[in-house]
Amino acid sequence: NNTVYKQFTNRIGSKAASEQRHKKLFLNEVKCLQALRKQFINKPKINHFPFPKILSIYEEKYLIKMSYCGATVSSTNIKPINVYDTIECIINNLKNIPMIYTQMGEQHVCINEIGNIHLIDFDESIKLTKWSRLNKIYKKPTNVTDIGVHKKLPWSMLNILEK
Repeated sequence: NNTVYKQFTNRIGSKAASEQRHKKLFLNEVKCLQALRKQFINKPKINHFPFPKILSIYEEKYLIKMSYCGATVSSTNIKPINVYDTIECIINNLKNIPMIYTQMGEQHVCINEIGNIHLIDFDESIKLTKWSRLNKIYKKPTNVTDIGVHKKLPWSMLNILEK
């Protein structure tokens, strides 16, 4: 299947979230994915779009139909390809928006059947109006072994994908 649906309803813990919260998360996911698609820069050049593509939006149901990006890193044995360039391309695009991605972890990095890497889940990302602290967040580490101490920062995808 080449599509997946994401719906924003009673999914936050065991307590029911307010409709206002669902709407906020839904609208933020849509806004972020649309910005990534519209302002995409393929640098360094990779052969795929490393984020979900919105196919349809059902605002009254807080439902998004989007492209399937593969299985999460923790649930697949598929070996990722072009890891370093893809991560750098993802980070360049987050900086370009500018956006802070707040959910870094194995459950948010996917690998499709041919090994392409995708970053998913932008409902809690923060789209900024100015650069502020982005340079610190997206700074490329001088030593790859230093990445482990920054588990929530985007370059930690290298550690996630090397498991």
